[in-house]
Amino acid sequence: MKNDELIHTCIDRYYDDVLNYMFLQTQSYHDARDLTQETYYQILKSSDSFNHHSSLKTWVFRIAKNVVYQSLRKKYKLKKIVSKTKDQFKLESRKHFVENKDVFLLLNHLPKEDQQLLILKYYLGFSYREIGEITGLSESNIGVKLNRLIKKLNDEHQRGDTRE
Repeated sequence: MKNDELIHTCIDRYYDDVLNYMFLQTQSYHDARDLTQETYYQILKSSDSFNHHSSLKTWVFRIAKNVVYQSLRKKYKLKKIVSKTKDQFKLESRKHFVENKDVFLLLNHLPKEDQQLLILKYYLGFSYREIGEITGLSESNIGVKLNRLIKKLNDEHQRGDTRE
């Protein structure tokens, strides 16, 4: 695939997903747009390095992850906010994750790495293998971490945990 084709394919296929990922990471539409633009700039700069050992999608999201982490490290320390919800918190399906806006409030108190795992799996629908390629974790480690995170969030919600 030529560089121009690669860039156009990345934009056509993944622009909205990258923008949504950035919004979930920053909770700012303005920052999400800037980071999405930076992601595609980095893709353009490194398009020669795409070697087809991973899928195009995982390559794009590995770059996006690095861009957002670099930005968050530079900009500010994150505030940790937790909000109680009225409905029981469950992440049983991608659809439920997308529809439950309170989930986003509950995720705020988690470390960014844990938020990223939940977002990649339940919001963006990545497989464990793809998440592993993006994060460098093994598939079994990802499964264990996701199960523990969901249990932890459910337990905290049931207790009405509101750490700030």
